[in-house]
Amino acid sequence: MRNQTFLKKAAFFCLLYALFLGCSYLYMDRLAGFPAPDTDYFTLEITALLISCCFVVLGKKYFSILVLPLFLLLGSLCIFPLSGKPLHFLSFMPFTGFSAGLWGLWAGILYLLSKTGPKKYLLFLPILSFPLVPLVLWSYYFIHDSWPIYTALLAIFQTNGREALEYGLSHFSIASVLLLVFICFYAGFTAEKLAISQENAGLKTFRILLSLIFLSSFYLLYVSRDNLLTDIYLQARDYQLTYTRFQEEMENRSRQIAEVLNAESSAPEGLYVLVIGESENRKHMSVYGYNRPTTPFLEKAAKDPHFILYSGAYSCHVQTVQVLSYALTAKNQYNEISLEKAPSIIECAKAAGYRTIWLSNQEKYSIYDTPTSVTASEADQEIWLNHNMGTDLKTEVYDGEIVNHIRDLKISSPALLIIHLMGSHRAYWERYPKNHAVFHGDNWLTDTYDNSILYTDKVLSDIYETVKIIPHFQSMIYFSDHSEGIDEGLDHNASIFTWDMTYIPLYMAFSDEYMKNSPDKMIALQNHKNHIFTNDLIFNLMLGLMEIKLSGYDEPSNDLTRPDYDNNPSRFRTLFGEKVITEK
Repeated sequence: MRNQTFLKKAAFFCLLYALFLGCSYLYMDRLAGFPAPDTDYFTLEITALLISCCFVVLGKKYFSILVLPLFLLLGSLCIFPLSGKPLHFLSFMPFTGFSAGLWGLWAGILYLLSKTGPKKYLLFLPILSFPLVPLVLWSYYFIHDSWPIYTALLAIFQTNGREALEYGLSHFSIASVLLLVFICFYAGFTAEKLAISQENAGLKTFRILLSLIFLSSFYLLYVSRDNLLTDIYLQARDYQLTYTRFQEEMENRSRQIAEVLNAESSAPEGLYVLVIGESENRKHMSVYGYNRPTTPFLEKAAKDPHFILYSGAYSCHVQTVQVLSYALTAKNQYNEISLEKAPSIIECAKAAGYRTIWLSNQEKYSIYDTPTSVTASEADQEIWLNHNMGTDLKTEVYDGEIVNHIRDLKISSPALLIIHLMGSHRAYWERYPKNHAVFHGDNWLTDTYDNSILYTDKVLSDIYETVKIIPHFQSMIYFSDHSEGIDEGLDHNASIFTWDMTYIPLYMAFSDEYMKNSPDKMIALQNHKNHIFTNDLIFNLMLGLMEIKLSGYDEPSNDLTRPDYDNNPSRFRTLFGEKVITEK
């Protein structure tokens, strides 16, 4: 009797499989509009086989419960049309096959776990594991109105607990919370109800079907391994490997620099200061025309002949590590140098005889080393003011504390001092002392952002007043790593790119000594102040200012200190070449 019942189910499975297969071919041949690859046909066949086997093994009741997360994951493809982005048909099939394979493996494991009869609460986490995948995809959409891209995962690799907590608090989404509650309820309900019948478990046919579930799942995971989901990880991994190779190539770069360093590059007496801002949008700076007085120091300084304010500066990317990987090395969007072979500013300065100092109010530690942390580690002296390593949400040290550390430095000329500010890093309200909360309007987020810019302006004023009296001070350069999409309620994320995320400030201050000794450079710098500049060319600018000449790395068309700087607007890019700035 038991065999007859199961054989009926097996017969039903064959009919169900035939139905899935027929619908698959109908879709591929009639609706796709063009011949699909043979692998896609076979992927559909195996997917149909897997789902049919799961239906028979799990039974109608538990199949209907466990198939829900699969529909939720496949439904995440709707994110593309919902966010106004195209979804190519050839991307659909690998994602479907991989999702089905992942689901089949999950369902098969749950069957085996239910067979061993564990306590119900022990099933909660295994059940929760698969629904977490669509939860992450949908939550990202609810927050950023986009499908995740590799830079989002890369940002996770390069952050720490504190920044992650800040990100979560500043990107709260009710829809994500409701979806999380639903999935947790689903996992709890399923763990309580999961009691799959074992009456057929001993049948040979049943064991064959269970084996087919695992075999077809592994097959689908393998043949569909390149898909929209895994591409996020693979691209992030490849980029991170580039960072790793950058660190590994440190000795080779130093040796290479020594070979190509021009004999004329002996360091002259002087202090050069490079200040890196964070998330500062020039559209929110009064010196650039903003209606709030957010930059009183810079407005006054812009009238001083020692200062040059640039009106057309853009970031080469919209995330810090990506930007500084280019800005602080010879790699840029306009050359073919590989990042791991690209010498850094600090490596070049040290080779030319400069003492190098890295002074930062950002946290040093993340999950992985990046070219930024590697470059900082090469300095003769490193000073990190932020030591909480992600254990506290609060900013214990404001940027103003940097000035006290500059005063304590024993700077011997020639020297390069690089300062990295916390600036307007979200959460903005944690970036300035409470007595600097000047702006109070209708939009609290904008108020806090503007307050952070006002405080940064004061910090930069104090830094300038401190360094300009150091003997043989030559120049101070300030730029922001990227901007912020504050007017759209956004921060900086490549997956929801807006041009506002690239609008950065750039200005320079020079001593009388430098202006007297380098008149040709000053003329060129003044002539280019209204031309477009992307901050991946900071390396070229600094080498030009510091008279460091490297054979093979001299790029006059990318150096603002040169009269032959190529100011053709159509050549400039951002997002590592993906966006043309003149098309904004």
